[in-house]
Amino acid sequence: MKLTVTGRHMDITPAIQDHLEERLGKIVTDLEGMIDVHAILSVEKYRHKAEITVKGKGVTFHSEDETKDLYGAIDSTVEKLDKQLKKHRDKIKEKRPKHGATIKDLPIQ
Repeated sequence: MKLTVTGRHMDITPAIQDHLEERLGKIVTDLEGMIDVHAILSVEKYRHKAEITVKGKGVTFHSEDETKDLYGAIDSTVEKLDKQLKKHRDKIKEKRPKHGATIKDLPIQ
């Protein structure tokens, strides 16, 4: 996983970087191939905004959220990404052929 973190109107501390890596490491493990993650964190007065884009093999996921707490914004954004990834995984599983299905199991027309 290649993680790029950009801070707008703020400095990215090692604690923020570690928190992002820990949270994203848990959900991105299922994607195969080279994974590029770009996180943009910004602060405007009392609004903390987190935008995360995950680019994998042929798929791109994006989510963003805005709260009063930066860590809360990161957590809720990662939760949204997790939901998107689970939905994508379920779609892939549904398209796979079931093991053991043969031609004689199909209804005759």
